[in-house]
Amino acid sequence: MDDAKNELDDLKEWCERLSSFEVGNWEEWPDIDLYMDQVISYLERYMDYFRIYDEEKIITPSIINNNTKDGVLPKPVKKKYPRALLSNLLMFCITRQVLSGQELTAMLRELNSTEDFSEIHEQFGQTLESELARTVSTVSRRTDGFNSANRQQLARVAMELSLEAFSAGTAARKILSELKTGSTENG
Repeated sequence: MDDAKNELDDLKEWCERLSSFEVGNWEEWPDIDLYMDQVISYLERYMDYFRIYDEEKIITPSIINNNTKDGVLPKPVKKKYPRALLSNLLMFCITRQVLSGQELTAMLRELNSTEDFSEIHEQFGQTLESELARTVSTVSRRTDGFNSANRQQLARVAMELSLEAFSAGTAARKILSELKTGSTENG
């Protein structure tokens, strides 16, 4: 019984922490180019909010290098990562949970075709923060009144949330598929 209560307490604590997450506006991001170890350190701080398991590696040099080599991520400039690429890496870390490498490539390539990446960064941050707040509210509402004997109810909430994520992810993948189809028809 104590384990379930602790699970609820841990979930509530995590929700409170998640609700304080902020991407930060464009001007708050580093205005100097960073080397790989600085990029990893910077992104690990951001991604720590989303770490579920202590041993989980969200971003590593090999993840960045492999996805750069595969064309998913833009290449660094003389081994340095400017602000736009740093923002791309955050988007990559977040969205790779939902999208395949090809889909990420299509999305990032399209987003990077803009003249002013700061607008993309701002929209990404606002949308992510809004969606996190909505999810925290949903979890709080759906678990309100649970007691220590509600493990199955917690599993049902997890199922519902995963189905919402699946539905939204499927829609995103379909949109990216249409973008890819449109680019081959137009190009």
